[in-house]
Amino acid sequence: MKRILSLLLCLAMFLTVSGLVLAEGESSSTTDPTGPSGPTEPPVPFEFEVVSSSQSGNTLTVRWNQSEAGGAMVTAVRIDGTDITVTINPGNTITVTDNGRGIPVDIQPQTGLPALEVVFTILHAGGKFGGGGYKVSGGLHGVGASVVNALSEWLEVQVHKDGKIYEMKFARGKVTQSMTVVGETDKHGTVVTFKPDPEMFTETTVYDYEILHTRMREEAFLNAGLRIQTVDLRPGREQEDDMCYEGGIREFVTFINRSKDPLHPDVIYMSGNREDSMAEVALQYNDSYNENIMSFANNMHTIEGGTHETGFRTALTAVLNDYARKHGILKADDKNLTGEDTREGLCAVISVKLTDAQFESQTKAKLGNSEMRTLVS
Repeated sequence: MKRILSLLLCLAMFLTVSGLVLAEGESSSTTDPTGPSGPTEPPVPFEFEVVSSSQSGNTLTVRWNQSEAGGAMVTAVRIDGTDITVTINPGNTITVTDNGRGIPVDIQPQTGLPALEVVFTILHAGGKFGGGGYKVSGGLHGVGASVVNALSEWLEVQVHKDGKIYEMKFARGKVTQSMTVVGETDKHGTVVTFKPDPEMFTETTVYDYEILHTRMREEAFLNAGLRIQTVDLRPGREQEDDMCYEGGIREFVTFINRSKDPLHPDVIYMSGNREDSMAEVALQYNDSYNENIMSFANNMHTIEGGTHETGFRTALTAVLNDYARKHGILKADDKNLTGEDTREGLCAVISVKLTDAQFESQTKAKLGNSEMRTLVS
Protein backbone atom coordinates (compact mmCIF):
# COMPACT_ATOMS: atom_id res chain seq x y z
CA MET A 1 0.00 0.00 0.00
CA LYS A 2 2.95 2.34 0.30
CA ARG A 3 2.72 3.20 -3.37
CA ILE A 4 -1.04 3.22 -3.85
CA LEU A 5 -0.90 7.02 -4.01
CA SER A 6 0.59 6.62 -7.46
CA LEU A 7 -2.93 6.36 -8.86
CA LEU A 8 -3.27 10.11 -8.35
CA LEU A 9 0.11 11.06 -9.73
CA CYS A 10 -0.77 12.98 -12.85
CA LEU A 11 -3.35 15.40 -14.17
CA ALA A 12 -3.37 17.58 -17.22
CA MET A 13 -6.14 18.91 -19.46
CA PHE A 14 -9.46 17.92 -20.95
CA LEU A 15 -11.54 18.33 -24.10
CA THR A 16 -12.61 21.09 -26.43
CA VAL A 17 -16.06 22.43 -25.58
CA SER A 18 -17.49 21.20 -28.87
CA GLY A 19 -16.43 17.67 -27.99
CA LEU A 20 -17.45 17.79 -24.33
CA VAL A 21 -20.56 15.64 -24.07
CA LEU A 22 -22.20 14.30 -20.92
CA ALA A 23 -23.59 10.79 -20.75
CA GLU A 24 -27.17 11.38 -19.65
CA GLY A 25 -28.30 9.84 -16.41
CA GLU A 26 -24.90 9.92 -14.73
CA SER A 27 -24.55 11.56 -11.36
CA SER A 28 -21.78 13.63 -9.85
CA SER A 29 -18.68 11.70 -8.89
CA THR A 30 -18.79 13.17 -5.41
CA THR A 31 -21.68 10.85 -4.59
CA ASP A 32 -19.49 7.76 -4.78
CA PRO A 33 -16.02 8.54 -6.12
CA THR A 34 -14.86 4.97 -6.30
CA GLY A 35 -17.90 3.14 -7.53
CA PRO A 36 -18.69 -0.16 -5.80
CA SER A 37 -15.27 -0.42 -4.16
CA GLY A 38 -13.21 1.97 -2.08
CA PRO A 39 -9.76 3.22 -3.04
CA THR A 40 -7.90 1.61 -0.15
CA GLU A 41 -8.68 -2.03 -0.97
CA PRO A 42 -10.32 -2.21 -4.41
CA PRO A 43 -11.37 -5.73 -5.43
CA VAL A 44 -10.74 -4.84 -9.08
CA PRO A 45 -8.27 -2.47 -10.77
CA PHE A 46 -9.46 0.96 -11.69
CA GLU A 47 -8.06 3.74 -13.77
CA PHE A 48 -8.20 7.51 -13.83
CA GLU A 49 -7.47 9.81 -16.69
CA VAL A 50 -7.37 13.50 -17.29
CA VAL A 51 -7.04 14.65 -20.85
CA SER A 52 -5.91 17.98 -22.22
CA SER A 53 -7.74 19.80 -24.97
CA SER A 54 -8.99 17.11 -27.28
CA GLN A 55 -7.36 18.13 -30.51
CA SER A 56 -4.29 19.83 -29.08
CA GLY A 57 -2.68 19.00 -25.79
CA ASN A 58 -1.46 16.10 -23.72
CA THR A 59 -3.20 13.06 -22.32
CA LEU A 60 -2.24 11.66 -18.95
CA THR A 61 -3.82 8.41 -17.80
CA VAL A 62 -3.23 7.15 -14.27
CA ARG A 63 -3.90 3.48 -13.77
CA TRP A 64 -3.81 1.56 -10.52
CA ASN A 65 -3.78 -2.21 -10.68
CA GLN A 66 -3.99 -4.39 -7.60
CA SER A 67 -1.58 -6.89 -9.13
CA GLU A 68 0.97 -4.12 -9.60
CA ALA A 69 1.01 -3.29 -5.87
CA GLY A 70 -0.21 0.18 -6.57
CA GLY A 71 2.36 0.97 -9.22
CA ALA A 72 1.64 4.07 -11.24
CA MET A 73 0.79 3.84 -14.87
CA VAL A 74 0.74 7.30 -16.33
CA THR A 75 0.00 7.66 -20.00
CA ALA A 76 0.84 10.68 -22.13
CA VAL A 77 -0.35 11.09 -25.69
CA ARG A 78 1.17 13.99 -27.58
CA ILE A 79 -1.14 15.92 -29.88
CA ASP A 80 0.31 19.41 -29.98
CA GLY A 81 1.38 20.15 -26.43
CA THR A 82 5.11 19.64 -26.12
CA ASP A 83 5.93 19.66 -22.41
CA ILE A 84 4.59 18.03 -19.24
CA THR A 85 6.07 18.53 -15.79
CA VAL A 86 4.99 16.41 -12.82
CA THR A 87 6.21 17.66 -9.44
CA ILE A 88 6.07 16.07 -6.00
CA ASN A 89 5.88 19.04 -3.64
CA PRO A 90 6.77 19.25 0.07
CA GLY A 91 3.85 17.76 1.95
CA ASN A 92 3.33 15.13 -0.77
CA THR A 93 1.07 17.17 -2.96
CA ILE A 94 1.32 16.82 -6.73
CA THR A 95 1.48 19.54 -9.37
CA VAL A 96 1.06 18.75 -13.06
CA THR A 97 1.81 21.46 -15.61
CA ASP A 98 1.49 21.32 -19.38
CA ASN A 99 1.50 23.68 -22.32
CA GLY A 100 -1.55 22.42 -24.21
CA ARG A 101 -4.47 24.66 -25.12
CA GLY A 102 -5.85 24.46 -21.61
CA ILE A 103 -9.06 22.99 -20.25
CA PRO A 104 -12.11 24.68 -21.83
CA VAL A 105 -13.65 27.44 -19.72
CA ASP A 106 -16.74 28.19 -21.83
CA ILE A 107 -20.23 27.43 -20.56
CA GLN A 108 -21.18 23.83 -21.28
CA PRO A 109 -24.65 23.92 -22.93
CA GLN A 110 -26.10 20.82 -21.27
CA THR A 111 -25.41 21.95 -17.71
CA GLY A 112 -25.07 25.71 -17.85
CA LEU A 113 -21.76 25.30 -15.98
CA PRO A 114 -18.23 26.19 -17.05
CA ALA A 115 -16.65 23.26 -18.86
CA LEU A 116 -13.82 23.44 -16.32
CA GLU A 117 -16.29 22.65 -13.52
CA VAL A 118 -17.98 19.92 -15.55
CA VAL A 119 -14.69 18.16 -16.19
CA PHE A 120 -13.78 18.01 -12.51
CA THR A 121 -17.20 17.27 -10.98
CA ILE A 122 -19.35 15.20 -13.34
CA LEU A 123 -18.78 11.62 -14.42
CA HIS A 124 -18.52 10.77 -18.11
CA ALA A 125 -17.85 14.33 -19.23
CA GLY A 126 -15.59 12.91 -21.89
CA GLY A 127 -14.91 13.69 -25.54
CA LYS A 128 -15.09 10.03 -26.52
CA PHE A 129 -18.88 10.15 -26.09
CA GLY A 130 -19.56 12.69 -28.81
CA GLY A 131 -17.48 11.33 -31.65
CA GLY A 132 -15.85 14.70 -32.19
CA GLY A 133 -13.45 14.73 -29.30
CA TYR A 134 -9.97 13.37 -28.85
CA LYS A 135 -8.89 10.61 -31.20
CA VAL A 136 -7.23 8.12 -28.89
CA SER A 137 -7.79 7.21 -25.27
CA GLY A 138 -7.24 4.29 -22.96
CA GLY A 139 -9.26 5.59 -20.06
CA LEU A 140 -12.46 4.99 -18.17
CA HIS A 141 -14.93 6.80 -20.40
CA GLY A 142 -14.40 10.30 -19.04
CA VAL A 143 -14.57 9.64 -15.31
CA GLY A 144 -10.93 10.43 -14.63
CA ALA A 145 -10.69 14.08 -13.61
CA SER A 146 -13.85 14.00 -11.52
CA VAL A 147 -12.79 10.88 -9.63
CA VAL A 148 -9.28 12.15 -8.96
CA ASN A 149 -10.90 15.34 -7.66
CA ALA A 150 -13.25 13.38 -5.40
CA LEU A 151 -10.33 11.39 -3.98
CA SER A 152 -8.34 14.52 -3.19
CA GLU A 153 -8.53 16.41 0.10
CA TRP A 154 -8.24 19.50 -2.08
CA LEU A 155 -7.53 20.30 -5.69
CA GLU A 156 -6.71 23.58 -7.38
CA VAL A 157 -6.57 24.22 -11.11
CA GLN A 158 -5.37 27.22 -13.09
CA VAL A 159 -5.98 27.48 -16.82
CA HIS A 160 -3.88 29.83 -18.94
CA LYS A 161 -6.06 30.54 -21.95
CA ASP A 162 -6.87 33.44 -24.29
CA GLY A 163 -4.73 35.88 -22.33
CA LYS A 164 -6.37 35.16 -18.96
CA ILE A 165 -5.69 32.96 -15.94
CA TYR A 166 -8.78 31.09 -14.78
CA GLU A 167 -8.72 29.51 -11.32
CA MET A 168 -11.02 27.07 -9.58
CA LYS A 169 -10.75 25.23 -6.26
CA PHE A 170 -12.31 22.07 -4.86
CA ALA A 171 -12.38 20.07 -1.63
CA ARG A 172 -13.22 16.37 -1.78
CA GLY A 173 -14.89 16.94 -5.12
CA LYS A 174 -17.00 19.92 -4.04
CA VAL A 175 -16.50 23.39 -5.45
CA THR A 176 -15.01 25.75 -2.89
CA GLN A 177 -14.16 28.57 -5.30
CA SER A 178 -16.09 29.11 -8.50
CA MET A 179 -14.14 29.74 -11.67
CA THR A 180 -12.54 33.14 -11.32
CA VAL A 181 -10.23 35.20 -13.51
CA VAL A 182 -7.20 35.88 -11.31
CA GLY A 183 -4.80 37.49 -13.76
CA GLU A 184 -3.51 37.91 -17.27
CA THR A 185 -1.03 35.71 -19.11
CA ASP A 186 0.78 35.25 -22.38
CA LYS A 187 1.03 31.50 -21.84
CA HIS A 188 -1.29 28.60 -22.59
CA GLY A 189 -1.82 25.38 -20.68
CA THR A 190 -3.03 24.16 -17.32
CA VAL A 191 -1.59 23.76 -13.83
CA VAL A 192 -3.29 21.29 -11.49
CA THR A 193 -2.25 20.78 -7.86
CA PHE A 194 -3.89 18.27 -5.56
CA LYS A 195 -3.45 16.50 -2.25
CA PRO A 196 -4.66 12.90 -1.84
CA ASP A 197 -7.31 12.51 0.82
CA PRO A 198 -5.94 10.73 3.93
CA GLU A 199 -9.49 9.65 4.76
CA MET A 200 -9.44 7.61 1.56
CA PHE A 201 -5.79 6.51 1.59
CA THR A 202 -5.44 5.47 5.19
CA GLU A 203 -2.14 3.58 5.04
CA THR A 204 0.13 6.15 3.45
CA THR A 205 0.16 9.49 1.68
CA VAL A 206 3.81 9.33 0.62
CA TYR A 207 4.68 9.21 -3.07
CA ASP A 208 7.42 7.04 -4.55
CA TYR A 209 9.49 9.10 -6.98
CA GLU A 210 10.98 6.09 -8.75
CA ILE A 211 7.57 4.77 -9.74
CA LEU A 212 6.70 8.14 -11.24
CA HIS A 213 10.05 8.51 -13.00
CA THR A 214 10.03 5.00 -14.45
CA ARG A 215 6.51 5.25 -15.83
CA MET A 216 6.99 8.73 -17.28
CA ARG A 217 10.23 7.63 -18.95
CA GLU A 218 8.26 4.90 -20.65
CA GLU A 219 5.71 7.45 -21.83
CA ALA A 220 8.44 9.69 -23.20
CA PHE A 221 9.70 6.75 -25.27
CA LEU A 222 6.20 6.05 -26.58
CA ASN A 223 5.64 9.66 -27.67
CA ALA A 224 8.61 10.76 -29.75
CA GLY A 225 9.51 14.38 -29.10
CA LEU A 226 7.27 14.88 -26.06
CA ARG A 227 9.29 16.30 -23.18
CA ILE A 228 8.33 15.00 -19.74
CA GLN A 229 10.01 16.26 -16.60
CA THR A 230 9.65 14.69 -13.18
CA VAL A 231 10.66 16.74 -10.14
CA ASP A 232 10.85 15.92 -6.42
CA LEU A 233 10.99 19.02 -4.19
CA ARG A 234 10.67 17.26 -0.84
CA PRO A 235 13.49 18.22 1.57
CA GLY A 236 16.26 15.64 1.51
CA ARG A 237 14.82 13.95 -1.58
CA GLU A 238 15.43 16.66 -4.18
CA GLN A 239 15.94 15.28 -7.67
CA GLU A 240 14.64 15.71 -11.18
CA ASP A 241 14.75 14.00 -14.54
CA ASP A 242 14.16 15.48 -17.98
CA MET A 243 13.13 13.00 -20.65
CA CYS A 244 12.64 13.53 -24.37
CA TYR A 245 13.34 10.88 -27.00
CA GLU A 246 13.15 12.02 -30.60
CA GLY A 247 13.73 8.43 -31.70
CA GLY A 248 10.62 7.23 -29.87
CA ILE A 249 10.27 3.48 -29.59
CA ARG A 250 13.56 2.96 -31.44
CA GLU A 251 15.28 4.47 -28.41
CA PHE A 252 12.98 2.41 -26.18
CA VAL A 253 14.37 -0.80 -27.70
CA THR A 254 17.93 0.48 -27.36
CA PHE A 255 17.25 1.26 -23.70
CA ILE A 256 15.80 -2.19 -23.02
CA ASN A 257 18.79 -3.82 -24.77
CA ARG A 258 21.37 -1.66 -22.99
CA SER A 259 22.77 -4.58 -20.96
CA LYS A 260 22.68 -7.02 -23.90
CA ASP A 261 24.91 -7.44 -26.94
CA PRO A 262 22.85 -6.62 -30.06
CA LEU A 263 23.31 -8.91 -33.05
CA HIS A 264 22.87 -5.98 -35.46
CA PRO A 265 23.73 -2.33 -34.76
CA ASP A 266 20.57 -0.61 -35.97
CA VAL A 267 17.11 -1.00 -34.50
CA ILE A 268 14.64 -2.10 -37.19
CA TYR A 269 11.63 0.23 -37.35
CA MET A 270 8.44 0.20 -39.37
CA SER A 271 5.10 1.99 -39.17
CA GLY A 272 1.80 2.04 -41.00
CA ASN A 273 -1.60 3.72 -41.03
CA ARG A 274 -5.11 2.69 -41.93
CA GLU A 275 -7.94 5.22 -41.69
CA ASP A 276 -7.83 6.52 -38.08
CA SER A 277 -5.47 3.81 -36.81
CA MET A 278 -1.70 3.62 -36.81
CA ALA A 279 0.88 1.06 -35.77
CA GLU A 280 4.62 1.18 -35.24
CA VAL A 281 7.08 -1.56 -34.41
CA ALA A 282 10.73 -1.41 -33.38
CA LEU A 283 12.85 -4.52 -32.89
CA GLN A 284 16.42 -5.69 -32.40
CA TYR A 285 17.89 -9.12 -31.74
CA ASN A 286 20.45 -9.68 -29.00
CA ASP A 287 22.67 -12.56 -27.92
CA SER A 288 20.32 -13.85 -25.23
CA TYR A 289 17.92 -16.77 -25.53
CA ASN A 290 14.88 -14.91 -24.23
CA GLU A 291 12.27 -12.85 -26.01
CA ASN A 292 11.11 -9.50 -24.68
CA ILE A 293 8.05 -8.10 -26.46
CA MET A 294 6.25 -5.10 -25.02
CA SER A 295 2.98 -4.03 -26.61
CA PHE A 296 0.91 -0.89 -26.12
CA ALA A 297 -2.51 0.26 -27.29
CA ASN A 298 -3.17 4.00 -26.98
CA ASN A 299 -0.14 3.99 -24.70
CA MET A 300 -1.73 1.49 -22.32
CA HIS A 301 0.68 -1.35 -21.61
CA THR A 302 -1.17 -4.45 -22.81
CA ILE A 303 0.67 -6.89 -20.59
CA GLU A 304 -1.45 -9.81 -21.82
CA GLY A 305 -0.94 -8.90 -25.46
CA GLY A 306 -3.88 -8.95 -27.82
CA THR A 307 -4.59 -8.76 -31.52
CA HIS A 308 -1.76 -6.32 -32.26
CA GLU A 309 0.81 -8.59 -30.63
CA THR A 310 -0.67 -11.70 -32.25
CA GLY A 311 -0.46 -10.04 -35.67
CA PHE A 312 3.19 -9.17 -35.10
CA ARG A 313 4.18 -12.63 -33.93
CA THR A 314 2.41 -14.31 -36.85
CA ALA A 315 3.90 -11.95 -39.42
CA LEU A 316 7.43 -12.25 -38.02
CA THR A 317 7.36 -16.05 -38.23
CA ALA A 318 5.90 -16.00 -41.75
CA VAL A 319 8.38 -13.42 -43.09
CA LEU A 320 11.45 -15.17 -41.70
CA ASN A 321 10.33 -18.54 -43.03
CA ASP A 322 9.58 -17.05 -46.44
CA TYR A 323 13.00 -15.38 -46.55
CA ALA A 324 14.78 -18.55 -45.44
CA ARG A 325 13.03 -20.58 -48.16
CA LYS A 326 13.61 -18.02 -50.88
CA HIS A 327 17.32 -17.74 -50.15
CA GLY A 328 17.99 -21.41 -49.61
CA ILE A 329 18.64 -21.19 -45.88
CA LEU A 330 15.86 -23.71 -45.35
CA LYS A 331 15.99 -26.62 -47.77
CA ALA A 332 12.99 -28.35 -49.24
CA ASP A 333 13.00 -31.11 -46.64
CA ASP A 334 13.63 -28.77 -43.69
CA LYS A 335 10.84 -27.98 -41.30
CA ASN A 336 9.70 -24.37 -40.97
CA LEU A 337 11.02 -22.27 -38.15
CA THR A 338 8.65 -22.17 -35.19
CA GLY A 339 7.49 -18.96 -33.57
CA GLU A 340 9.80 -19.65 -30.63
CA ASP A 341 12.72 -19.99 -33.04
CA THR A 342 12.06 -16.61 -34.64
CA ARG A 343 11.66 -14.82 -31.31
CA GLU A 344 14.77 -16.13 -29.58
CA GLY A 345 16.81 -13.13 -28.44
CA LEU A 346 14.20 -10.70 -29.76
CA CYS A 347 13.49 -7.34 -28.14
CA ALA A 348 10.48 -5.58 -29.66
CA VAL A 349 8.12 -2.72 -28.86
CA ILE A 350 4.72 -2.59 -30.56
CA SER A 351 2.60 0.55 -30.29
CA VAL A 352 -0.81 1.05 -31.85
CA LYS A 353 -3.19 4.00 -31.62
CA LEU A 354 -6.82 3.70 -32.60
CA THR A 355 -10.06 5.60 -32.09
CA ASP A 356 -12.21 2.83 -30.65
CA ALA A 357 -9.95 0.60 -28.61
CA GLN A 358 -11.70 -2.55 -27.42
CA PHE A 359 -10.04 -4.16 -24.44
CA GLU A 360 -11.04 -7.54 -23.08
CA SER A 361 -11.38 -6.16 -19.56
CA GLN A 362 -11.30 -2.84 -17.74
CA THR A 363 -7.70 -3.54 -16.74
CA LYS A 364 -6.72 -2.79 -20.37
CA ALA A 365 -4.36 -5.76 -20.27
CA LYS A 366 -5.36 -7.24 -23.64
CA LEU A 367 -6.45 -5.55 -26.88
CA GLY A 368 -9.36 -7.12 -28.76
CA ASN A 369 -9.72 -5.09 -31.99
CA SER A 370 -9.51 -7.61 -34.82
CA GLU A 371 -8.37 -5.01 -37.37
CA MET A 372 -5.15 -4.47 -35.42
CA ARG A 373 -4.02 -7.99 -36.26
CA THR A 374 -3.83 -7.25 -39.97
CA LEU A 375 -2.55 -3.68 -39.54
CA VAL A 376 0.46 -4.80 -37.53
CA SER A 377 1.13 -7.80 -39.77
